[in-house]
Formats: sequence, C-alpha cells, structure tokens
Amino acid sequence: MDYADYSPFVIEESLKNNKEDLLKLLKAADCDIVDFQITKKDRALTNSRITTFHKPDPLIPFDFDSEEATGTKEIVKLLLAVLIAVKEGKLLLIDGLEKGLHVKALEFILNLFNSADSAQLIFTTHNTHLLSLQKFRKDQIYFVNKTAGGASDLYSLHDFKDVKGDIDLQKAYLQGQFDAIPYIEDV
Repeated sequence: MDYADYSPFVIEESLKNNKEDLLKLLKAADCDIVDFQITKKDRALTNSRITTFHKPDPLIPFDFDSEEATGTKEIVKLLLAVLIAVKEGKLLLIDGLEKGLHVKALEFILNLFNSADSAQLIFTTHNTHLLSLQKFRKDQIYFVNKTAGGASDLYSLHDFKDVKGDIDLQKAYLQGQFDAIPYIEDV
C-alpha cells in the first residue's frame, strides 16, 4: 500500500468510512482541519468534492483540491494510509517518510505503529533526528551505502557490535561512523 498512489475514489471512500478517527489523528498531528464534508457533484462518486473546515473559523469552507496546501493534502493522505494500516494490521511502505512533515508529526506516526497490535511500517528517511536507540532497536535501523560500483549496500546498525545504548547515533552517523553518508567533493 503506497499512500501516494491512492486514487481519488479510494481517498473519498476511505475518508467517509474513517471520518471520526481521521479527525482525531489530524488534531493530534496539529493540523488545523476540524471537519470535512464530501459532496457529490453528480451520481458518480469520482465527481465528488471534498470541503474542509479549519480551527480559526470552522464556518468557512475550503475546497480540498484547489485551496488546501500541498503539505496539508499530503498529511491527510498519509494519515489516512496510516489509519488503515494500523486498524487493519497491514504493512505500510513509505519512501521518504519525512516529506513535508514536522519531526513531531513523524514521531506521532511512529508511535501509532509502535502501539499497534500487528501493523508494520517500513520507511526510508534522510531525517537524522530519528536515529535514536530510545526510538528504535538496533535491529530496526538500517543504512544504505552506495558502493564504488554504484550498487546499494544495505546493512543494519545491529551489525556494529560496539554500539552501546548511550551513543548519540545522529552525531556518530554524521561523523561517518556507519558510512552511508554522501562524500561531497569541492568542485
């Protein structure tokens, strides 16, 4: 399941079926959307219109497609995918989890999966703030290193036997202790 590939029909149907839970997640993620409505333009659901309402003035309607910011649209789609995965115990794969999200919103999403019974999240990120043994076990953190031949080498933090629980992983990573960082040469 890749939330970016949801069709308008799937999004609209999922919004209808998960409205209360999605509004709770949006509030917890500090989004100022307090309500939304789906209005059919005609009998076909694919011609529906999503209208959102915001905290500052909940009586003023916003057209989701044309008036919401790209980041707001992304977080709604992402939280919808997260909600479905957590509720149904599914696996969610996300490339670039941090795209347009504040670190607190990322931590909120991670906590949802950590508290879920059987849902799993596999994601890539360039956000080094998430490198922490307080957030993840060593066997949950993987690095990707580009080899001299251009291939990608995947390996776990668990492979580094000298890593202890009190290490500042973000600092160690940025200093190159685990490799997998770009070496940018001056031009």
